[in-house]
Amino acid sequence: MKKIVYQMVNAFVLLAVLVYFYLEYQQALVEFFGIKIVYLLSLAIVVILVNGLKAFRLFFILSSNKITAREYIKQYCKTVPVSMLVPLKLGDVFKVYCYGYQLKNYFAGMVYVLIDRFFDTLALLTLIIIVTFITRVPFLFVIYLLLFFVFCVIAAYVLVPSICRYWKKHLLHAPGTSRSLRLLSLISKVERITGSIYEVMKGKGAIIYAISLFAWVIEIAGAILLWKIMTGVVDISILSDYLSAAIGIGESAGSQYFVLASIILLLCTYIIIRLFGREKE
Repeated sequence: MKKIVYQMVNAFVLLAVLVYFYLEYQQALVEFFGIKIVYLLSLAIVVILVNGLKAFRLFFILSSNKITAREYIKQYCKTVPVSMLVPLKLGDVFKVYCYGYQLKNYFAGMVYVLIDRFFDTLALLTLIIIVTFITRVPFLFVIYLLLFFVFCVIAAYVLVPSICRYWKKHLLHAPGTSRSLRLLSLISKVERITGSIYEVMKGKGAIIYAISLFAWVIEIAGAILLWKIMTGVVDISILSDYLSAAIGIGESAGSQYFVLASIILLLCTYIIIRLFGREKE
């Protein structure tokens, strides 16, 4: 029954996203396929490199779990276009659902996606802060929201283990009731998950951050280079516009082309894997 529900949710979400993609980007698609082949090839190289790095980052985070490379690529190619198209990163809910189903633990799926999003945001904020100091442009409100998100994740990382220890000690000395046993079971699950997070952060954190930073540098440098090739003009404002578009503020032709190319590449890869892959969902 769970498998049927999972497949139905997948079919509904992907169909809805495809319809939205066509309606929202119809004109942009016409313009996209109208640009010169050399620009498309340049963009394709950037898209493959960036998505390859980001895909490897999450696979690296999930490496302690039993998920095959083929199944992971299928999940990645299916969920990332949804995350790109759905506003305010709400598409990550679908990503959590898919990885949670695959790992047979939805809370673990949420945590791993959160770690991936945390390092992606941290790397992006690093570049935004550097560019802001160079251009001397005031911080936008959304940047403070992203900083608040990073702060909350770090605070949870530091505080949750001590909170769990406190309540575990308290419940172990309290009268044994069904409610206290359920709470102890929940705390045990949280401790297992936080233990996994500590292992990821301690052993892989620096590498994950470096991968995230490298991916953003390639994406932004590729967008600027492509804009230079297409228009013959390059300006620091292009960098600011691209970073603003990356966090959902304003529009950038380079960002829009990157999203279009990424969605086309990932969905085509997903379809090929579904058609010729043998592993079951």
